[in-house]
Amino acid sequence: MTDYLWHKVSEEEKEKIKKETKSIMEKFADVLAKADKEIKETGAVKRDKDTREETKAECNAEFRKIFLKNAPKTEKSKDGEWLKAERGAWK
Repeated sequence: MTDYLWHKVSEEEKEKIKKETKSIMEKFADVLAKADKEIKETGAVKRDKDTREETKAECNAEFRKIFLKNAPKTEKSKDGEWLKAERGAWK
């Protein structure tokens, strides 16, 4: 029952652990190599356009209320309340 508790590792156990670890890593590398090939063959998404058209989205009023309540800064205008955010420099 106590064989799973901490104990000093012998040289034999160290070698066994190294061999098991190496075996696991080699198996993992083999699986990864196969997965990489599959991704290259089927990874592309084909689209007719490079951009998508913007549409008028409907907003759930309750979601908007909670979202704006949690926002650090908001601004009210004649059109309603909006999220206020800094415009950052693109690097």
